[in-house]
Amino acid sequence: CSIAEPITHIKKGETANLTMDCIDTGSGIKGNGVLSRDNFIISDSAIGEIVDVGSPVKGTNGYSYAISLRGKENGLLAISLKANVLVDAFSNGNAETKLDSLLVSEYEAEQYYYIGKNDQKDVLAAIIDNAELGTGSSGTYSLHIYGSGEMLDFMSTSNSLYAPWYSTYRTSITDVIIYSGVSNVGSKILYNSVNLERVTLANSIRSIGESAFANT
Repeated sequence: CSIAEPITHIKKGETANLTMDCIDTGSGIKGNGVLSRDNFIISDSAIGEIVDVGSPVKGTNGYSYAISLRGKENGLLAISLKANVLVDAFSNGNAETKLDSLLVSEYEAEQYYYIGKNDQKDVLAAIIDNAELGTGSSGTYSLHIYGSGEMLDFMSTSNSLYAPWYSTYRTSITDVIIYSGVSNVGSKILYNSVNLERVTLANSIRSIGESAFANT
């Protein structure tokens, strides 16, 4: 199963709809295939919740389910389907599947980037206009980073790529906030960000990569 059109953001206090597509190899689903909220794993129920799961809709290659999510508090919300909740006629069940990770926030970001090291969707970076935040003028930006575990290093032996915001936003970023759950600051994450003014790190940070804030 997978999300047909993944989304990256739910407004805090609002509801968004996802479509989960599940491929049928031809044997069909045993029983009626109905799923409930209890068949899913939410990474943090304080951040968001599943409010409804629609009945299965038969398609050409399987079944689709409409899933309604409500955002509750700021943070990165991961959604997984539990193992063996869908079983075919030969008693083969589905594996536990991470379906998506999306940001719950009251702010709209200009860009979102998944930068997790072990699983790309474990960590999400959002570029937010300071005018949207009420902290500065339009055209200057804050980098907010949410998630759990390690983020990527950049311009390093393990990853030669620049940070994804480097070319477009580097010189316009004034603030960075890394929220609780993220365990490191990636190397050269804000390298050459010459207008950076403030850095706020959560207590969960255990290491700071080489030249993370060099030439700022």
